[in-house]
Amino acid sequence: MSTWQELSLDCLRAAKILANAGHWRSSVNRSYYAAYSAVTSRLVERSASFAHGWNNPGHEQLPNLILHNLTLPMNTRRRLKQLILFLRDARENADYRPGQTIDKDKAFVCLRNAEAVLRDLEVQNE
Repeated sequence: MSTWQELSLDCLRAAKILANAGHWRSSVNRSYYAAYSAVTSRLVERSASFAHGWNNPGHEQLPNLILHNLTLPMNTRRRLKQLILFLRDARENADYRPGQTIDKDKAFVCLRNAEAVLRDLEVQNE
């Protein structure tokens, strides 16, 4: 059984592989889920409550959970919220809007943003 932290690291590795292979949309998707899983890991550690009795937060719930449930400095929580909002928007464009351009630059910005989230949350290989 995997943990949220392990899922986060797996998604980050996949995002890098996909970006390096030129699969921009799939890389953006995995970058978002690397960040989502890292945040979820910290929220689960803090025993946060999720909507509908779920074991993980809804995507729309995540920004407010970051602000109100993590114990990081407020400026870090605000930065994490902005990174998650950016990554979610990029992921939705990549997954649901074929008319949107998702290129190498976008994929690597998303990858860097995901890495920043993991770094801020101190997610690392165990």
